[in-house]
Amino acid sequence: MAQIRIGLHLHPPPKQSLDAFSDAVRRADRYGFARIGTGDTQWHNMECFVALTLMALNSERVEIGPRVTNPVTREPSVMASAIVSLELISKGRAVLAIGRGDSSVHNIGLKPATVEETRDYIIAVRELLENGHTVYRGRHNRFIWPRPEMRRRIPICVTAEGPRMLRLAGQVGDQVLIGTGLTSDIVETSLQQLHEGAKAAGRDPAELEVWWAPRLSIAVNREKALKDIRASIASSGNHALRSGLAGKHVPGRLKESIRRFHQGYDYSQHGDKTGKNARLIDELGLTEYLVDRFAVAGTPGDIVQRIRSLARLGLNNFWLSSPGDDPASLDLMGTEVLPHIRSETATAV
Repeated sequence: MAQIRIGLHLHPPPKQSLDAFSDAVRRADRYGFARIGTGDTQWHNMECFVALTLMALNSERVEIGPRVTNPVTREPSVMASAIVSLELISKGRAVLAIGRGDSSVHNIGLKPATVEETRDYIIAVRELLENGHTVYRGRHNRFIWPRPEMRRRIPICVTAEGPRMLRLAGQVGDQVLIGTGLTSDIVETSLQQLHEGAKAAGRDPAELEVWWAPRLSIAVNREKALKDIRASIASSGNHALRSGLAGKHVPGRLKESIRRFHQGYDYSQHGDKTGKNARLIDELGLTEYLVDRFAVAGTPGDIVQRIRSLARLGLNNFWLSSPGDDPASLDLMGTEVLPHIRSETATAV
């Protein structure tokens, strides 16, 4: 069995205090998570790169980066400066996950970037990081303050939840964070599309570092874990399925319910565990399907079994969503899940 690496999304204020957030980062680092991040969602959380700075200052080993940023709310030179600053503060542990944009974009009345716009943005950011100059949308961008020795190739992790973004990740990404789902047919199709993109660009697909983005909910009580994850899986269902259902392995019996769900999705309640979106998937009979497709949820034993089953499909890297607002959730992952995963990996090796 290949080494299994697990990362987490952690909620910054206002979901928890600064002290509690900093303590959660220290515990995640101590437990041995591979990477941690937080959302670039200015309407919902404290400023992403301020939170990431706190993460860097309160950890020593774990990789750190936005989960996920976008091309719409930050100019390429602004993004380049922010991620290099994080790279310096973290002493070489930065990773940059970029998607098309979601709640941070919709809640200021804009639309997510197109796939082509995302491609141009990623190329521009990489050129700024490596060379200090790019032409973006006809405008010259310069980025001169990092000295040459500061210009390590910071990994760009392309977040992909559909066929076109998967192909783009294969073409231009150092890494990919796949959010299409976890069933065997979806995994096979997603990897095929990723490999198509890599081969079209003359790249070896094996060079790509592949991460998966399940939604996580862990509790001593399975029913509580499943109840708490509804808003999170509603978000996944909205992200991954909103731009059309063709080729996305949605059962025919659920397609109309999915369409009604997208029509009723409320971005102002994005991520609200007791909000409209969480109730809507229950009302439309979608909860069980979305849990099976997008989630790693239940007791610590359930989580271990789920990761084992995914590892048998060849999935080894998981950048999970937040384990929840309860500090005990992080500790359950760190004390009752990670040790089992590490011991199994070591035994297999």
